[in-house]
Amino acid sequence: MTARPQSAFIGRRQRHKIDMSTSRSSLTNKPSALPCLIRQLHTGSEDESTSLREVSDLLVLVSEIKGLKDCGLCKSKPSFYCEIEVNGDVVGRTSCKAGCMSDSVFWGERFLFVNLRALRGATVKFYRDLCKRKTASQCIGYVQVPMVEAGHGEFTETWYPLDGASRSHSYLQLRVRSSFQKLMILDPLCYKGLLNCVLVDVGKMCQVLEPLLPSKSKDELAQTLVYILKAHRQVIRFISSVLVQEVETLERENLILRANSFASKSIDCYMKLTGTQYLKDLLTPAVLYVIHAAPDCEVDPTRLLDNDKESLVANQKILLSIIERVWTTIYQGLDSFPHDLRFIFSDVRARVADRGETMWKRIVSG
Repeated sequence: MTARPQSAFIGRRQRHKIDMSTSRSSLTNKPSALPCLIRQLHTGSEDESTSLREVSDLLVLVSEIKGLKDCGLCKSKPSFYCEIEVNGDVVGRTSCKAGCMSDSVFWGERFLFVNLRALRGATVKFYRDLCKRKTASQCIGYVQVPMVEAGHGEFTETWYPLDGASRSHSYLQLRVRSSFQKLMILDPLCYKGLLNCVLVDVGKMCQVLEPLLPSKSKDELAQTLVYILKAHRQVIRFISSVLVQEVETLERENLILRANSFASKSIDCYMKLTGTQYLKDLLTPAVLYVIHAAPDCEVDPTRLLDNDKESLVANQKILLSIIERVWTTIYQGLDSFPHDLRFIFSDVRARVADRGETMWKRIVSG
């Protein structure tokens, strides 16, 4: 399979070749460019514009902040959160976490923004929550996310002092990981040859690339293939095929969907793609009940005051009732389970039936 996409690497003559007969793969640039090229194919195929355009991808991971004690921000158990702004608009917010008496607060929350047409700047703002007062929150300071273009899969991570902070808050430092990348997208017709290769030879392509790609690139490629094949109504057949292929090639049954394979990564991506809204619709009432009712579910005796046995028994009953509520909701929502996933599991079950009941149950249960 040979394709000449002429995509983001404008100005450089490039050719990717996969030799199906000898399982050899070569790329004139680094191997991790292949998932990037196919993601561009997906982006270009769905965009109505036929003109050359530049888009940007921005990854921001808000890790933690330190220096709270030195700044006197740990009094009266305050809560803190961060907001992410892109081009001056708020596009993301971390959870609100209490500072207690610790010197730091950890979030570890990831925000990914893709296909941004005009990226002028990004900022992470640090807030102290003042919900018990008239003012809802107080902005302590902010960090400008560096707009330094990184290579595919590369990122910048460091501790940043807060800009705009008062002198009393000068000890605060926010740890942020970021990655910024620009892509040049061409007319969708430019990717027609590569698209045809993907649609015709995707199964063989996965076999060839399986042992060659590192886990991270394999994950991105699997996700991209799922999006492309879904747009062309071939994703169900593809996932069923790679699942059955994994069953036929793995020697140990307990490793099914446990390895870093295209099968495990593809089905994981597709389940999130088709099942996220299903889970939100199904479980939101139960989750909101727990949030608003705030029942005491502590069942660790060491965390209860004076090892109160009566409270332990009561909390165990509350926890069991919540679990029963959730499982009852899931059971009653069987009719709304995504049809595509039903079809995939049914098809795989029929195709591996000769390997016994244990095998297909292991696949379906993940």
